Amino acid sequence: MTKHIILISILTACATEPAPSRDLAIADSQAITLDTRGFVDDGIRWWSASSGPQLSGRVGMPHAVGDVPVTSEHPAALELHALVGDADVPATFDGNAWSLQLPEGTIDGKDVDVILELAGEVQAVRVQTFGYDPALPRFPRPIE
Repeated sequence: MTKHIILISILTACATEPAPSRDLAIADSQAITLDTRGFVDDGIRWWSASSGPQLSGRVGMPHAVGDVPVTSEHPAALELHALVGDADVPATFDGNAWSLQLPEGTIDGKDVDVILELAGEVQAVRVQTFGYDPALPRFPRPIE
């Protein structure tokens, strides 16, 4: 319960709008995964050679939403946004895989928190700290 209160406080402090009033799942589980390819993880933040990196990952799919099982015929309605500063960047989905492109200049130094907010039938929040260092080698992302 303490983590939930702290996370909502982070949302209020970092988002440009007040935190939503709905109950959000803490995403320290596998609710929202974030692909580390293309980043250098120093244990505190993920460093990027781009100030507008592409983010991608997967959403842990529930076995059922309400009384309706989640299947390919009845997918869960998912919506994911990256919130950072004044930017609100929506993700695109392919099944439970998501991706989004942050605008150049979004990551403008170190200790920039990106809030990934999953809405819809499945709700969760994940906060990841990023840093930008143009001297880092650029890691090409594989084509999927």
